[in-house]
Amino acid sequence: MDVTLSIDERIVAEARRIASLRGTSLNQLVRDYLHDSPEPTRLKSWS
Repeated sequence: MDVTLSIDERIVAEARRIASLRGTSLNQLVRDYLHDSPEPTRLKSWS
């Protein structure tokens, strides 16, 4: 599923930098963040 978000350019730039340092993509960084959030069970139940 594709999702479009409006995020400040500076935040996206920093997130891309962090993803690069971790050897991953921005997309995977966001997926990992959501998966590891404080309520992962609740998020997983949405799918």
